[in-house]
Amino acid sequence: MRYLGEPMGRELGSPIGLGPRGFGVSYRLRDLFEDTDGVTVQAHTMNAGSGWTKRTGTDAVIDTNRAKIPNGATDPIYTADAGIADCTIRLTVRFAVVTSTSSRGIVFRYQDNSNFWMLVLTANMNRFDLYEVQAGAFTVRAGGAFTVAAATDYVLEVVLSGTGISGTVDGGNGINHTSAFLSAQTHHGFRGQAEGGDEFVDTFEVLP
Repeated sequence: MRYLGEPMGRELGSPIGLGPRGFGVSYRLRDLFEDTDGVTVQAHTMNAGSGWTKRTGTDAVIDTNRAKIPNGATDPIYTADAGIADCTIRLTVRFAVVTSTSSRGIVFRYQDNSNFWMLVLTANMNRFDLYEVQAGAFTVRAGGAFTVAAATDYVLEVVLSGTGISGTVDGGNGINHTSAFLSAQTHHGFRGQAEGGDEFVDTFEVLP
């Protein structure tokens, strides 16, 4: 996914790029998922950042310059180290169908597969929720209704500042929470679940 006015070249190895916020944006992590179809996300080179680590689940693969989570995939989690806990994180998600239990979104302040936060859209429930995952238990800390349409891009954003956590989808439907849990963790990424059709994520960014 590209923004109007953005150049076609990749910014390999550089944290500086162009984007919707203007020139000279400094990215701690960035991935447009531009690569050969079929390459696994963990083998793919990010636009900015040292690379992805697959923490669990089925491989996500590059497909038409997006990361595809195959139908029936066992909920993959991918993270990368941004080096900072306080940041803004963005991820574009798309659903093939909305009659399934598919969900996807941002994983942040990840410690291990039993302890992390995530901000997700869930298709069949038409929900936008902030989850705290602690000792393997998933707890909704904030959220609300959000109507999900098929074949539509949605931009999720989470802003982290100390114990403050705020999230939006397409710049609205804001949710907020305060917690010191995992507030020093610097690994962020995405999680997906695909049931009923292949699903996709695109344009992952972490900014100071």
